Amino acid sequence: MTHEIAMEPRTKPLRWKERHRTSDESIDAQHQDMLDIANELQKALYQGKGSEVLHDHLDDLIQFAQTHFSEEERAMCSNCYPGFPQHKAEHDHLIHQIMDLQEKINEGQEEFSMNVILYIKHWIMYHLVTEDHAYGLHLKHMGKGLTS
Repeated sequence: MTHEIAMEPRTKPLRWKERHRTSDESIDAQHQDMLDIANELQKALYQGKGSEVLHDHLDDLIQFAQTHFSEEERAMCSNCYPGFPQHKAEHDHLIHQIMDLQEKINEGQEEFSMNVILYIKHWIMYHLVTEDHAYGLHLKHMGKGLTS
């Protein structure tokens, strides 16, 4: 038997908005996928799915983020993005934090809770609207931005 959790306003699913665009279509598509994975993780928690399902979703998010960060960092280097060192440090920090959290969950030191979901969602959205937005402005300045 599963138990669903009532959704609070602060825990509504993440939604892609035009203001999140970086002007790199590939990166933007990956960002949308990352939002979808985070939403699936939250949905599994709301639906009272077992810890195995939650762990699988967290594994998916970590693997996807690692791949995405590598591709985004390559794009930043090839576009001579001056904010690259700080941006990469943000990526490295998130991966370290999430893997540390995953280890604590696996060892029973941390419960898989809405706080975990909120941390992940907050980081993704903050990163999109600050760090990734700055990269998008750099692309537009270089004349590589999308027209809209």
